[in-house]
Amino acid sequence: MSRGHILIVDDDRAMVRTLRDVLRLAGWEAEGAHSAEEAVERVRERPFGLILMDIKMPGMNGVDGLRRMREIRPDARVILMTAYSASELVNQAIEAGALEVLSKPIVLPHLVQRVEEAASERRPILVVDDDPAFLETLCASLESHGVHTVAARSVPEAISLLDEESVRVVVLDLKLEGVSGTDGVLAIKNASPEVLFVLFTGYPKMLDEVEAAVPDRWVVASLLKPFDPARLIDILERADGN
Repeated sequence: MSRGHILIVDDDRAMVRTLRDVLRLAGWEAEGAHSAEEAVERVRERPFGLILMDIKMPGMNGVDGLRRMREIRPDARVILMTAYSASELVNQAIEAGALEVLSKPIVLPHLVQRVEEAASERRPILVVDDDPAFLETLCASLESHGVHTVAARSVPEAISLLDEESVRVVVLDLKLEGVSGTDGVLAIKNASPEVLFVLFTGYPKMLDEVEAAVPDRWVVASLLKPFDPARLIDILERADGN
């Protein structure tokens, strides 16, 4: 079973082959790209659980590539690599959201360990539903499968939790008391622009209306109640680049 998808980006083709082979042996599905421009297009096409990218490449450098990737996928998880002591670029990389900047030559056992650590640093899922019994059952099911959850019974409570938790995905019931489905999505997105949504409801027409009102790129998936929690778990794993 694959441990997840990793994109390796370096203009040194031998380096890409080496890192790809090492990570594949460790159980990852690893792919290569040979420029930041190519990598940005690959990220536009699909999410990756992790991206390893050199900083200094012809054309677009790795820091600018990171910025472009996070414009497309704000949750992109990127480790940068460099053989140069360009402190200004390293500082820019951290400010742009890089998880880490590794020094070349890469120590392969350390790289595998760091990749495993980064993969385990999964951000919690925020589940929002005003039905306490359903909320408790769904969160318990997710937790039993290793998905860390936080729970809210209203949009205001959800927004307050976004200030405290590093949430990546919001699993949102569209029929909440006191707020329309569309307004709920917009309020949460305004409070935390990086989050993505899994929308659910027992009302197909409501689901259609909200999907028509918000950008497709905000929504990972939509579900109609009742749904199998295993289906949601599969959606969340795919959203993580697995």
